[in-house]
Amino acid sequence: LGYAGRKGYSLVTGQLFMPEVWFSDAYATKRQACGVPADLAFQTKPELGLTLLQDTVARDTLPFQWVAADALYSCSHTGGLMQFSRVEQSYVVGRCNLLFFIEASVLH
Repeated sequence: LGYAGRKGYSLVTGQLFMPEVWFSDAYATKRQACGVPADLAFQTKPELGLTLLQDTVARDTLPFQWVAADALYSCSHTGGLMQFSRVEQSYVVGRCNLLFFIEASVLH
């Protein structure tokens, strides 16, 4: 989670995204060897971003007025655009329903 203001910008908090397969029994030994907390549960990237944002808001130590996110957050079914209303902040999020068609060049 990053912060940008008039005087600069910084990363504020973060958490490593882990693919869902890492939470299967087959990866238990790897999780333990890497020091992954036993109570950590899988979260999609949008869910993880929303959790970080909600935790930052709950700490009430960083004043901000807007939240900005890329299209990943508006395209997600589990952590998408409507989830930002939970943080009671103004937000701007990229759109995901734009389609781009690139015509492939044909070599003769």
